[in-house]
Amino acid sequence: MEHEQQQEVFIPRWVPWLISGLALSYLAASLIVGQLFLVGRRSPLVDSLARWLPVPVAQAGNQFIWARQYLEYESFIETFLARSAESGVELDSDSSVSDQVIDILIANQTTARAAKDEGLTVTEEEIQAAYSDILVAQSDESPREVSEEELELILEELYGTDRTELNDLIRIKILEEKVRQELIEQVNFRQILVADEAQAQELIQKLNEGGSFEELAAEFSKHKESREAGGVIGFVARGEQPEEIEKAIFSNAVGLIEAPVKTDFGFHVIEVLEKKGNIQQSFDDWLAGARADFGVKVYLK
Repeated sequence: MEHEQQQEVFIPRWVPWLISGLALSYLAASLIVGQLFLVGRRSPLVDSLARWLPVPVAQAGNQFIWARQYLEYESFIETFLARSAESGVELDSDSSVSDQVIDILIANQTTARAAKDEGLTVTEEEIQAAYSDILVAQSDESPREVSEEELELILEELYGTDRTELNDLIRIKILEEKVRQELIEQVNFRQILVADEAQAQELIQKLNEGGSFEELAAEFSKHKESREAGGVIGFVARGEQPEEIEKAIFSNAVGLIEAPVKTDFGFHVIEVLEKKGNIQQSFDDWLAGARADFGVKVYLK
């Protein structure tokens, strides 16, 4: 039986040295460009290289936020501010563009990681549905659907971005909305607002005797926004209602609250209709807690 003779692969002695040299050059370039970028000694060349080299500007937990992401959001915000100024709209802010970008990126990273820990995901179908919504532009007459080409032009002219870069933003916004709607505790309630406590007590008695909340709200409530809807306010999260109402609706079980709730607006007869979510915080407080738990480091000066 014949055996094929295996031939040894000849590797020139200089190849390992070349690979090592390229690796060292890449590392050196990353360190030099990173140092220049992080201390603010930027130029078009530094920015261009920072898009391709691993330059971290911040860290949330064990996840880095890279210069590439920073530059994309910086362009987005600067373009938006410039277009707003051209339209005569001045947007005041107490923080610099750099600080705004870092805050947004850290919030996005924190939301993504915390949402993942809660088992939330975003599908490609949901992203495509979001794009379908974006394709409807508001004109002077009525909403109209725009083409993919027109969408790309709108994104570039107004926001300095394109559809590819917008993917991450859409994904994180969907995750944020899922956290708000599925995890953050919310209460659906309805109310009848009257001027004095005696009338409020009388209405509570009528409701306990079988009176119609919708009819009583339509007849007596001074809250115009909800009166025609039978007093229904809808789902609210913490921080969205006056302190007295918030305390009442989040601390009471589903059903009619037996005592009127006094605020600066008058006396509220309140019925809790439904509760959902298990995170007993506002979204901002939840995000701040997640950020503290993960630990955040900012390297950009």
